[in-house]
Amino acid sequence: MKHLKTYNLFESSAMKSSYSEEEVKKTDEMIADLKDILLELSDMGYTNRVDYKVIAPWKVNQHAQIQINISNLSEGRFLPLWNTEDDKVEFDDVILRVLRYAVSEGYKYEYEGITSPYDSLKPPFKGQVVNYKITLYKD
Repeated sequence: MKHLKTYNLFESSAMKSSYSEEEVKKTDEMIADLKDILLELSDMGYTNRVDYKVIAPWKVNQHAQIQINISNLSEGRFLPLWNTEDDKVEFDDVILRVLRYAVSEGYKYEYEGITSPYDSLKPPFKGQVVNYKITLYKD
């Protein structure tokens, strides 16, 4: 056991060299909190990913950006994020909680719903939102 080395998150990544240790710690805590908020969507069958946004080195400022992606995958295919108005209301409630929390922590946000461009999807799916992306940032 004495030969095992413990590692910190992002110890070997570019995050540690791009941002201060305090910034990485704060951002890691923010990501953990966002994942907790998004658990409700996971329980509803959505797939979500919360992580540092990868940006070009010359665009790095003192604050890390966070990227949230939400999708509804089934058998490797993207499905519409909601099929009924009730599903959309529940989805929107969680998203609003995420955005309110982010604003309370000093973040600004950009978001977009990405629609399905694929002609191979059946007509009810074409043009429906299949991926939702939120970018959180500080000036």
